[in-house]
Amino acid sequence: MRQVLGFMEFLPRGRKVVAVLVVMAVVTAVLLFLVASGHSLWFANVVHVGSAFLWTGTDLFGGFVVLPLLRRVSDEQRLQLVGTAVFWISTAVCLLTITTLVAGGYIASRYGFLSLPYPDHAWLLVAGAVGLLLAAGVIGLVLPLGVLIVYGLARSASFIQNDQRFMRDISHLDSEVRRLAYVLATEGVIQVGLIVVMARITTL
Repeated sequence: MRQVLGFMEFLPRGRKVVAVLVVMAVVTAVLLFLVASGHSLWFANVVHVGSAFLWTGTDLFGGFVVLPLLRRVSDEQRLQLVGTAVFWISTAVCLLTITTLVAGGYIASRYGFLSLPYPDHAWLLVAGAVGLLLAAGVIGLVLPLGVLIVYGLARSASFIQNDQRFMRDISHLDSEVRRLAYVLATEGVIQVGLIVVMARITTL
């Protein structure tokens, strides 16, 4: 059974996962601290643009490429790959969301975008509203769906492959992965549109 459900081999390495998550969280916190306390707009721009680029790329690649492809492989391969992919995609998107929005808010304040007169100020309001909408999608959809998928995979390890309950769980996980792919793809497309808005703001 452990050979069939290769995903479960991922669980005993939980300490390594925690260590990587701690490192990612520390790096994120350090970046945010340097952005908030420093006086370098260059560094804030690097953090904002880099995080936004990675966030958009992760959404598009995960939503249009990785998750749809994983749904087409066999049940054994799916269980081995989906959990790991979903776990890291969800974690990366959450951290990149934080760094992108905080660095973006700092840049808007330092550049004086917050005090722009109307109608130019409307562009900033649109960008802020879209950014908050994307963040709400990450917190309210991406993260919960990721947790449900990983939990479902772990629970499926207690069933044999020809068990009806196992097959029902596989079908349910497929629907959850499909929803997550739709959410990531939608957010990625919205972010591409947001790039147009941000390009307009920088030329005001």
